[in-house]
Amino acid sequence: MRNADKTKEQLINELVQMRQRIAELEASETERRRAEEALRQSQEELRKMLESVTDGILVIDLNGVITEVNQRTVEMHGFASRDELLGKSAFELVAPRNHNRIATNIRKALKQGAIKGVEYTLLKADGSEFPGELSTSVLKDASGNSVGHVTIVRDITERKQAEEALERQKAYFQQLFDNSPDAIAMWDDSGRVVQVNRGFETLYGYRAEEAKGRFINDIVVPEDRFEEASALSRAVLNNEVRRIETVRKRKDGSLVDVSLLHYPIQLDGKTIGVYTIYTDITERKQAEEAFKLQKAYFQQLFDDSPEGIALLDDADRVVQVNKGFEALFGYQTEEIKGRFINDIVAPEDRVEEASALSRAALNGEVRRKETVRKRKDGSLVDVSVLGYPIRFGNKTVGVYAIYSDITERKQAEVERRELEQKAYLASRLASVGEMASGIAHEINNPLTAVIGFAQLVRDANIPDEVKEDVGIIQEEAQRAAGVAKSLLTFARKHPPVKQLTNINSIIDGVLKLRAYEQRVNNIQVNTRFAPKLPEVMADYSQMEQVFLNIILNAETAMLEAYNGGTLTVTTQKVNDSVRASFTDSGPGIAKENLNRIFDPFFTTKEVGKGTGLGLSVCHGIVVEHGGRIYARSKLGNGATFVVELPINAH
Repeated sequence: MRNADKTKEQLINELVQMRQRIAELEASETERRRAEEALRQSQEELRKMLESVTDGILVIDLNGVITEVNQRTVEMHGFASRDELLGKSAFELVAPRNHNRIATNIRKALKQGAIKGVEYTLLKADGSEFPGELSTSVLKDASGNSVGHVTIVRDITERKQAEEALERQKAYFQQLFDNSPDAIAMWDDSGRVVQVNRGFETLYGYRAEEAKGRFINDIVVPEDRFEEASALSRAVLNNEVRRIETVRKRKDGSLVDVSLLHYPIQLDGKTIGVYTIYTDITERKQAEEAFKLQKAYFQQLFDDSPEGIALLDDADRVVQVNKGFEALFGYQTEEIKGRFINDIVAPEDRVEEASALSRAALNGEVRRKETVRKRKDGSLVDVSVLGYPIRFGNKTVGVYAIYSDITERKQAEVERRELEQKAYLASRLASVGEMASGIAHEINNPLTAVIGFAQLVRDANIPDEVKEDVGIIQEEAQRAAGVAKSLLTFARKHPPVKQLTNINSIIDGVLKLRAYEQRVNNIQVNTRFAPKLPEVMADYSQMEQVFLNIILNAETAMLEAYNGGTLTVTTQKVNDSVRASFTDSGPGIAKENLNRIFDPFFTTKEVGKGTGLGLSVCHGIVVEHGGRIYARSKLGNGATFVVELPINAH
């Protein structure tokens, strides 16, 4: 019985121990579940944190296999899901040419714990490349053993593009600075020279090393202009852009007339220095004196000309007449000043014809007509009338009406009349050409300065609205320069200097010259150059002028009509000629104008937008080369201009 009781006690003890063990196990299970939940929550928080990071994050084991990535990594490399990346070798995300370098850097990171900010070329799922910046840190277990590494990936495409754009802009401005024909000095806010360009060295005789670090005013300012120069410097440092014409001294002590443009250099709203642009205006000053003499010459020519000349405003009212007019028509200047010219000298049956002549001259067309006019006493006189537009800037402000009494010539025999008429016409055209050449030369220098300075201002850090205004100034100045160039070309007659030339090369050069303007103006250019095109004997510069004029006309037509379009340029050998065709998608040319477009001074453009000389000059050049130029067009279906030049023509 006692043994049985003892066994029972043992069983009870064992049962109690068993219950305690069960309780301990239940407590341990609860703790385990809590730990698992805590781990789950920790992993969830970690996942959220990874997904909130804007850079890509990869966890990579010691074998280079990807074990974890965030969504940004998936998107950056162009994969559909993270499952496509998990288990993949990390080297598959790097351009092969970078494999050796990245392997070396990973070993280095495993040794020293981390490596930051290394740039590589990375790959997307489709095989395309992009620049990336990687920072790698060693991943260790609880025992401190390396088990892999964590790499943070940053897509630096935009940064690289910005750096490239900055370098390109820096190179552009440096070349602009170095190669500007004007003298440019950059000086700090104390007035000391930081840098000068080659133009400065040429103008003043100082080498850049000699000028650097010296006070700009001590170098180039004459003693009697020092106070003026110092005041100007202070004004610019106070953020005032100033332009003046003055005198400066060279290294050898000689003086030079210059135009100065001071422009403040600002950084974060603070003026840190100044650009000074010096333009040598010696020739312009001399030209101004020559212009005064020329003006006096023309005034005397006006006053003393035996022909009747009336100066009219843009409303056809008389501003001034010369003695020849008074003698021809019997009116004194005081009698007719301010009156309509056609009310005075045009017979009733000729008023409409006279008005048409006046309108043509105001539209930029030089017209000569033989007709009948009436004198103050009512008698009629046969005259030759030349209506010549007077331009100020880009605007026609009036007309010279030149009346020549041709009564005697009308009474003479036909042959003599024709001979005299040709001689007179040649004389007057020569006079017009001389005046056009003189005027063009006089305005070229200031226009060059306006265009150059406007470009510098546009390239500076100024508000967009000011840039737009300066852009208008530049465009208008360039248009005026184009008019001057056309007048010079029209006035100068000289034989071409021919050499063997490839037409494809000339056209390609012109298209490269116009490439930027065409791109920004939404004009697409298609070229169909014939390979192995035979060379022709041609003046390179003159043919370049022909093709440039045709291309500019096509661009203008497409821009004005459709704000862009397509220009197709084709070259080919046709029989014994080389043919270049320029087809645009513009509005085309009216049938009635197709046979007149090469006539001197004929233009369909608005007043102030064309001289009517461009295609006339082109026609003359092509004819002098033994070729021909013509146009094909239907209104509304674009136009094609064709230039044909003979092969092996000498």
